[in-house]
Amino acid sequence: MKKTFALAMSLVLASFAFAAFDESHFNYGRQWSSSFNENTDFSGKGLSHLAIWVGDNDSYNTYWEGSMVRACKKNNLTPVFYAYVIAEYDKDQGYVDCDMGSPNHCTNGAQTIRDHWSSILNRYKSYAQGVANDFGTSGTTIWNSRCRALWYAF
Repeated sequence: MKKTFALAMSLVLASFAFAAFDESHFNYGRQWSSSFNENTDFSGKGLSHLAIWVGDNDSYNTYWEGSMVRACKKNNLTPVFYAYVIAEYDKDQGYVDCDMGSPNHCTNGAQTIRDHWSSILNRYKSYAQGVANDFGTSGTTIWNSRCRALWYAF
């Protein structure tokens, strides 16, 4: 009986120490940091996911986003992306966040989307292809499209 209990407890503890994102309970993750690399061991930390902001580059960066994605794969964690692609693309065109002056996303965001739709989609496509190459396509990934509809409504 003691052996069965010890085995059951070790399996339960292992599932908390090394578990992917689970929709049935609260998930704890952390932001990707420059102090991490793809070989960082996250076991025993109780994490379900790692998160990273994407969009500030024209394409997927295998050394930054790629390292995070590969660390997720090695540690059985879910990669979470805060996709700020449209706003970052608009910044590349010389516009700033709405609270940072003018001209900004609120005055120009919708026009940027209309004028550069295919370039914006290509940026998303590059990120998605990079993630698929480094993480695969069978595991769950979470994309939070950081779209502020009010910015682009005009």
